[in-house]
Amino acid sequence: MPRGKKYNAAEKHFIEKEQRYQKQIRQLNDVIAAQNHEIERLKVAVNERDKQILLQEDWINRLLEYTELDKEDIKAACEKDIQRNKDRRDAVAALAFAERIRLQCHYF
Repeated sequence: MPRGKKYNAAEKHFIEKEQRYQKQIRQLNDVIAAQNHEIERLKVAVNERDKQILLQEDWINRLLEYTELDKEDIKAACEKDIQRNKDRRDAVAALAFAERIRLQCHYF
């Protein structure tokens, strides 16, 4: 309360309540900020898991394809996969870079 002015009981009560509510608002804003930070962390974790799932599904599908091939076809498929993985690594690196930029700039 400011000094110098005399307040009646109702004004004092109002000011005290206002101060309590302001403190509560600050505390709740801190909680919201912490939860938003946790949500962003979890989004990143989910994106990483989704990437892992896609890679594993692709791997499973390729392994299933190999079960139906003879020796020469397997060699050709392996060569094709090596090239595809090289191309994919380049694309994944570009996507990872874009994702880091998005997170740093807080784009949603």
